[in-house]
Amino acid sequence: MDETTEKEKQLTKEINRLQQLIKEVYEPLTELTNESLFLTDREGKYLFITKNMANNFGVPLEEVLGKNYGDFHAPEVTRIFLSRLEEVFTTGSLRQDEHVSRQGDKIILRTFVPVKNQKGEISKVAVIGQDITPLKVTETALKRNEERFKDIVENLSDFICLHDLAGSILRVNKAVLRLLKQEEEQVIGKNLKDFLEPQYRGEFDLYLEKVKKVGHDQGILTVVLPKSNRRILEYTSILRRWETPVVLCIAHDITERFRAEQKLKHTLSLLRATLESSTSGILVVDRVGKFVTANERFALLWNIPPELIKTKNTERILAIMGKQVEDVTSFFLMRKEIMDRPERDYRFEIYLRDGRIFEYTSKPQRDKGKICGLVFNFHDITSRRYMEEALRRSEERYRTVIENIEAGYYEMDLLGNYLFLNDAATRIFRLPAWEIIGSNFRKFTTEENGEKISDILSKVLTGHFPSLSCEWALMRERGERIFVESTVSLMRDAEGKPSGFRGIIRDITEKRKYEELLKFHAQTDPLTDCANRRRFEEFLAQEWRRNMRSGTPLALIMGDIDFFKDYNDHYGHQAGDDCLKKVASVMKDTLRRPSDLVSRYGGEEFALIMAQTDLQSALTIAEQIRSRIESLRIPHAHSRVSPVITISLGVASMIPEQGLSPLILLTKADKALYRAKKEGRNCVRPQD
Repeated sequence: MDETTEKEKQLTKEINRLQQLIKEVYEPLTELTNESLFLTDREGKYLFITKNMANNFGVPLEEVLGKNYGDFHAPEVTRIFLSRLEEVFTTGSLRQDEHVSRQGDKIILRTFVPVKNQKGEISKVAVIGQDITPLKVTETALKRNEERFKDIVENLSDFICLHDLAGSILRVNKAVLRLLKQEEEQVIGKNLKDFLEPQYRGEFDLYLEKVKKVGHDQGILTVVLPKSNRRILEYTSILRRWETPVVLCIAHDITERFRAEQKLKHTLSLLRATLESSTSGILVVDRVGKFVTANERFALLWNIPPELIKTKNTERILAIMGKQVEDVTSFFLMRKEIMDRPERDYRFEIYLRDGRIFEYTSKPQRDKGKICGLVFNFHDITSRRYMEEALRRSEERYRTVIENIEAGYYEMDLLGNYLFLNDAATRIFRLPAWEIIGSNFRKFTTEENGEKISDILSKVLTGHFPSLSCEWALMRERGERIFVESTVSLMRDAEGKPSGFRGIIRDITEKRKYEELLKFHAQTDPLTDCANRRRFEEFLAQEWRRNMRSGTPLALIMGDIDFFKDYNDHYGHQAGDDCLKKVASVMKDTLRRPSDLVSRYGGEEFALIMAQTDLQSALTIAEQIRSRIESLRIPHAHSRVSPVITISLGVASMIPEQGLSPLILLTKADKALYRAKKEGRNCVRPQD
């Protein structure tokens, strides 16, 4: 009987010891690591839960125990959880998944750990949740910037080339491939010198030396293209020391501009599983800094033999840690500060000699309000730092491209409000960025152009076109209007959903003026500034169709200066040119409607088109022209009808009909002119 009593006392003592250990060591661990933890059976009932997780539910811990997972979560979330739980009970293997917190502001990595009873059967599952939101945010930002960088580079009309210090091509964007009319594999590895005019190849070596020496260069070069085509490019090159030294060359084409015990044991097993499943290295010390316990992750991070961990030899463990840090003195001074002021929460970064970086936190543990020890958490953040550095380099590359391209770059939200503009874009608007950002594109254009841009944004948003471009009128302050060309492509967020638009914007005002000038010269007789014959034929066909739709008459007057060859032979070509100009001026002054056209049909012959004009009205106008030309009193000593310049005119008018050709009208007017000449000249004759 006494022997039984003694065993019961020993068992009670051991249970009390384990309870105290859980209270002092393992429960604080879960608070330090910020990892949520609970124990559940096969049906999802909460058997054990940490305080921090109960706090997330907003209810006392006691009200959670015994309730089911579904009491606190949505049906779909509960279904996924029970499915994962069943996998663990069925396979006996550890499972992991990513889960969004109840508040929707965190991404949690859940680890499902099977817990076995004394018979070796899985009786419960421990679920450990770790907040991985910072890592996901960094990954998302890096991916977004890499996509943005790639999208910009690939869709720029500027030519972008990366080459090494010997001139060998490492990478080019699509604009370069379009310029060279070659595939990427045909270009990569070739030397830039191969694409230059022979006279530039000697200077190319000097260019490379300059870039190596001063880190940048800019200038103009000529590129030889297939079929002996040549393009002149203006370039800016910058030396970038990334993983290896490379030269970023940005060029644009200027050709056109240049041109219980069991429960306690189970709980202990659960807490140990929590400790060992943590991605952090955890070290527990007492109030004076002596080693109490640590998880395997701590030993792995610090390369400490498991046998030494078991000895709990504080001095030897600290010695091994000290040999691995870059700054030994700072490491031990930091430890001394923590032990001297244990009531504070600390967070440091430790740099190791092998290049790793640990995030190091400490949290005091209390018993009845008094500090009884500390828990240290070591987390390897090397990968995160590398990703942050990669993100920084990505941002640097992105900014380098954006700020060095000649074209403007912009970003808008899905409503068309500007989010970002580079310096080149603000110069086009002639406004500082802060006055543009937040404003809608409609503020800077006409209503008609606003609808056109809106239509293009809609087409890109629906995914029918990956990118589109358009020309539109941009309204600057004080009513100044310029013409711009802009491209539009879609931006997407980390989940692939549309988040906005981005594109390139260029000022094409001078280009438009040049095109209008070319069009004018292509359609105008250079001597008289009247329409030329080509424009006459286009206009006649156009007005024929328009008057056919409206059912109105179209009139044509053909005029020929009388005996002009004799005038030219007697007075000379300069006098002949002056005469033609004066005759043309009379015709243009007489026909003032925008819908009328005066053209030089050939030599001394003119043709006049008048829309919505019947024969009688056309005859009246023709007579006015004849009379005014005669009134000019330009001497003509060799005319056989008058001592001054005169003109003969033939007039025709008809309502165009489907199936008929405008040549019919031209023939009628020409015959009328022939009749006027035959019947004495210096007269007007109608069609037969």
